[in-house]
Amino acid sequence: MDPSLHHFVTYRYRKDLEEYLQVNFGFSYMDLRHDDKYIMQLVNMKYHTDLEKRVNDERLSGRE
Repeated sequence: MDPSLHHFVTYRYRKDLEEYLQVNFGFSYMDLRHDDKYIMQLVNMKYHTDLEKRVNDERLSGRE
């Protein structure tokens, strides 16, 4: 796939992402600039820890 074809403006889940950023961080898409690696790392870290929790919860709920 050509990376130039993918942009936030045409992203299929744009509204979901905008809501996630606002609810969890008080951020907008514009806060995720390439020159601010800290904010990008913070968002990525939260996403991965949330994903880890969901996976663990699902695995534990299957044990009864």
